[in-house]
Amino acid sequence: MRGLMCDGDPARLINLWEAADLAIVVDAAYAHPRHPGRFHRLNLDGGQLSQTGSATSSHGLGLGDAVELARELDRLPGQLVVYAIEGANSSLGVGLSAPVAAIVEPLTDRIAKEIAQHVGSASSR
Repeated sequence: MRGLMCDGDPARLINLWEAADLAIVVDAAYAHPRHPGRFHRLNLDGGQLSQTGSATSSHGLGLGDAVELARELDRLPGQLVVYAIEGANSSLGVGLSAPVAAIVEPLTDRIAKEIAQHVGSASSR
């Protein structure tokens, strides 16, 4: 298990997750109306990134583009989970708003539990 960072470039994302049994991506998202600090958990289901709500990626080419390209190239991870955190401001150099900063630790704990559950279920197979 390893934690890696990526700038969101679809080719780099695909290279990082293609051999993974589980890939978890954390990304900034913007929705209308805004609720900074709220997060959305998205699952890759049948090769399509499905979600509820209207959050979108902060990148020009979004995560959905990377997922679609990976699907076409048969390079998706075994399971892909995306946590999209709604931001307050997308300006460069701003840092985290208070609502976004407040969700970092609870979300980290949630992701750690999800990984532990995945590892536990994989070892019992």
